[in-house]
Amino acid sequence: MKIFFLALMSGLLTVSAAASVVVKPNVAEGLFACNAGVLHPRLNGQVCLSNTDARTCDPTKDANCVCFQDSAGKDIVNAQYEDMSVPDTHPAHFRATNVESRASSSDYQSLFADADVWLRKITTLKFDLASELTGSRYYVDFCYLGPVENLQLVNKKMKDLSEGIYTLNATVSSTSLEGDTLYRDSARLRAKVEFVCDLRESGKQNKPRKSDELAPDKNTLEANSSYYMDEQSLNSNGLSIQQNLNGNVIQVPRFCRLRASFAEGAITLRSHESANTEMTVFIDIQQAL
Repeated sequence: MKIFFLALMSGLLTVSAAASVVVKPNVAEGLFACNAGVLHPRLNGQVCLSNTDARTCDPTKDANCVCFQDSAGKDIVNAQYEDMSVPDTHPAHFRATNVESRASSSDYQSLFADADVWLRKITTLKFDLASELTGSRYYVDFCYLGPVENLQLVNKKMKDLSEGIYTLNATVSSTSLEGDTLYRDSARLRAKVEFVCDLRESGKQNKPRKSDELAPDKNTLEANSSYYMDEQSLNSNGLSIQQNLNGNVIQVPRFCRLRASFAEGAITLRSHESANTEMTVFIDIQQAL
């Protein structure tokens, strides 16, 4: 199973899923893909499925029932990225890395540690889902650098034009690229979008972000603002959310981390013949004065 991601300057993230996953994110200025991870949760040692309709079954009662170990296979994330801690003229600025999660794992395997994500700009991302059974979970993180102070003379008074309410508009959708077998449907795919933000005038780090300030203090968000949601089935209507990052015009976002998560709800044999599916995560952050 491959899933492909592509993020354009407009803030569009496209994920094609079939038998592997590839991402090319370079989302608008100040907003970029900065981490990704995969997990194949532990089940009960083995799963027994009917070879006629793929439903769970009891091998002592059904001659068509076949049992599979839940630890067979692995899921892999491969990425190319820019290391922002290295000058862009240096050969080490452009790098590649990968991480794998064996089936029956208990924790996400992520490309980067939390302390490093603010200096990692992912340019291509590929998920190879090769676990024998479905049930994988995977995510893509986006790092957002909030606006710097923008003082301008307005009606003979200095005004910070960066102040206002910042609203996240995010949509997740999926389209089959070929054939009739939808990965989204056969895997019973679910999705959600969440975020945490540091705000001005709140917490210890409460001043406007400076132009050379590329990460929160100690690379850790204070999470003055956050939004969480339950996973929703990714059907033909897709998923759409609109949520304010801040509730007060002077509490402008300094740094935010947004996560688009996906989970295969089905527990069945993985089909490596599913039609390619394009999943699109569109992320747009707008300021209202």
